[in-house]
Amino acid sequence: MFKQPKLIIFDLDNTLYPFDALWQEANKATFESYEQFKGIDYAEFLPLYQKYDQHFWKQHDAGQISLDELRQLRLIETLKHYEIDVTHEEAQAYFERFFSLLLSKITVNEKMNALLNDLKTHVEIAILTNGKLIEQRTKIENLQLNMIFNDNIFISEVMGVEKPDAQAFLKVTDALNIRPEETLMVGDSWTNDVKGSLNVGMSAIWFNPLHTEDRHLDNHPIQIFTGEIEQLLEKFISMMEADCHF
Repeated sequence: MFKQPKLIIFDLDNTLYPFDALWQEANKATFESYEQFKGIDYAEFLPLYQKYDQHFWKQHDAGQISLDELRQLRLIETLKHYEIDVTHEEAQAYFERFFSLLLSKITVNEKMNALLNDLKTHVEIAILTNGKLIEQRTKIENLQLNMIFNDNIFISEVMGVEKPDAQAFLKVTDALNIRPEETLMVGDSWTNDVKGSLNVGMSAIWFNPLHTEDRHLDNHPIQIFTGEIEQLLEKFISMMEADCHF
């Protein structure tokens, strides 16, 4: 348990909406829309695609390739297994079709938004997300979170630094004039959200409803939450109103 925070920072993707589930739906629909892929079994294609996705994410995180290159190369390398050659431009077009479909699937969660509006009467709230400005802002606007978080939205492309870099978290607390020790981070990524925030002295809640990972927590000021985001927000509000420790 830890003291009530003065600031709660939320991750966006897979925290305030189910990114992975929508990614799966949009990617399958995009794949099936291509005539040239008709002879490929999607159930066989997907694990290969995800393998290359993870491979190129590691290169991206190491600063070796750009995000656009990652998005292109994962498709190019996967299709080589089926003796299909696509250009970087064609791979980019695939991504853009996929991403447009993904965005169309992101819709308002009225219950979550009502709870966030209630929560912010008790504590300062903010969003901290890695990604491109236009892409992340579009997601946020589709969710109507811009009307709740207002100016407390921090996107890595604008900040010039990504989680888990300490400066990503400190730029938020500096902007809001709240100390890291008075801040709680909520996110689904062990590396980006949990470890990154702990390293600057914040507390953290690891939002892990899908039980995607199991970690030894040692004595870190961290809790694991495996329910839905609405349940977590209700818990926050009740604790704030009761003035008790988290």
